[in-house]
Amino acid sequence: MKEETNSVGLKEKNSVENIAKEALKNSIQKKTQNMAGFSKWVDIVDYIKRSTHEIWDMNDIGLIYKYYTPTTQVHTSDGRTFGRDIVIANSLTKMAAFPDIRDYVEDVIWSGNDQDGYHTSMRWTWIATNTGRSIYGPATGRRVVVSGIANCFVKGENIIEEWVAYNELSLIRQLGLDADEVLEKQIAKEGPYAIKVDGFGEVDRLVGQAPPKEFTSKTSSEFDVEDFIQRSFHEIWNWRMFGKVNEYYAENYLCHTASDRELYGIGDLKQDIMSRIAAFPDASVLIDDLYWMGSEQEGYKAAVRWSFIGTNTGPSKYGEPTGRRVRIMGISNYIIKNKKFVEEYTEYGEFNLMKQLRMPRE
Repeated sequence: MKEETNSVGLKEKNSVENIAKEALKNSIQKKTQNMAGFSKWVDIVDYIKRSTHEIWDMNDIGLIYKYYTPTTQVHTSDGRTFGRDIVIANSLTKMAAFPDIRDYVEDVIWSGNDQDGYHTSMRWTWIATNTGRSIYGPATGRRVVVSGIANCFVKGENIIEEWVAYNELSLIRQLGLDADEVLEKQIAKEGPYAIKVDGFGEVDRLVGQAPPKEFTSKTSSEFDVEDFIQRSFHEIWNWRMFGKVNEYYAENYLCHTASDRELYGIGDLKQDIMSRIAAFPDASVLIDDLYWMGSEQEGYKAAVRWSFIGTNTGPSKYGEPTGRRVRIMGISNYIIKNKKFVEEYTEYGEFNLMKQLRMPRE
């Protein structure tokens, strides 16, 4: 009787496994979007997730020749690179330093179609052990967990342009390195011309003695995600209407941001915004790209790529004011429910910000 029971249990287990395999097979084969110009992908999210898996988890770096073009541009906090060869070179350097790297794609926000191209924002975390030499020096043997967001413009199965922001300062600290020492070494190596700017104009937030331009909302009774985000950025960051935080953000709002910091609630958010503007009193925040998905019933997910521009003439955690002008590229993913921001994932190059502040003058 015992053998018969075990046999039945084994058959049931095999049956369940076969059903699961067949369901997975069908889900992979059945396309949910028109994907003209794409070979094997179910939809754009499938393309982003599986191509990332193939390149990093399966160690097929050569697939970059397939998914990137000879003219692909990649923008990071350190500047722009051009062409897929530099993508491959940088990827090999990273993989040699972290051979057991595993990429976990947490979410993909997208818009577009196969004719005009897709805009995607992929939030990811990679986990690895530093057993090889990295750009920071000899292997430390440390295990690291690094978060980031990559925005891509994809057309015909190719990544045409990419913007990447990740938690580099946290990575350096997790490796057991002193961020100030790493910074000084990089500045000494790159020299005074690493920040390639000849001069700066006035931050375009105020016109003469006039107040900031008023934001003109769309006249509609329906909730407009783009209008909501544009208006909140302008009123809070550029108008300095910090009381508006209560209007746009939920009381239990949660933000995951640079250097593994988490902000909880409206009070934390207000303090964070005011401390950054106090350090850069003329600061202006500009939205460079914005797209979203979802519905009012289910909630919305939005991807925002932005630039923070300002002059460091006020106190900050980075030390005494340097008088240096900075530009920070950042990417934020928002969850919006009941017409309020409820959760946020933001990455920007904080380590590069420190570099801009300390870079010697010509």
